[in-house]
Amino acid sequence: LETIGISGIPYVHSFGVTDDYIVLMLYPLTIPFDKLVNGRGFLPQLKWDESAGSKLVVWDMRLGPSRAPSTWKAPSCWAYHVINAYNEGGIITIDLNAYTSPEIATGDHGFAYLPNMQGDADVRAKQEREGGYLRLQVNDFGDPTPTRKAKAQWLDMVDAGCRDWTFELARINEGRSGKRHRFAYGFTGFAHQQPEGEPNTFGPGGAVVK
Repeated sequence: LETIGISGIPYVHSFGVTDDYIVLMLYPLTIPFDKLVNGRGFLPQLKWDESAGSKLVVWDMRLGPSRAPSTWKAPSCWAYHVINAYNEGGIITIDLNAYTSPEIATGDHGFAYLPNMQGDADVRAKQEREGGYLRLQVNDFGDPTPTRKAKAQWLDMVDAGCRDWTFELARINEGRSGKRHRFAYGFTGFAHQQPEGEPNTFGPGGAVVK
């Protein structure tokens, strides 16, 4: 990790694979091993450093394991899950079910924490909102500049009623894994519509977002 400018051990839950590339996002959320023996649990003690930014790392599997990966800077973000990655026309795309902070994992009201889910309505209402859809793209493999940046775009997740949606546990048609896909599907616990202009609130049950 030090050879590609990473200090500490980033917390990573999933990665992307295409026919030719392994695509890994390294987020500024690190594992402080010295604190993991104090009995306080794993996720709440992860360390977030927004100023450090993220890094996108790509291994070209055609060149063999000895070849160093290519790296790009990316915005500070965090994701449990990679939605998909694919290479098309020389451009590598990695789609993330992403967040601008890791509170969904590290906060007191993180995703599906059982004590919160089993609590009263006031406790459940504090559930952190699920993630959005972040697309990163790179194609400048010939550029040795260490400060090069990945193109980043948050994609809209808006329905016909102009309501914003979020999701988690995102999946695609498995037959399109590593290839361009048309749809992504995920779970939301915020399917309970509120009056116009107000955000959805967390409630029992949930819905699938396409």
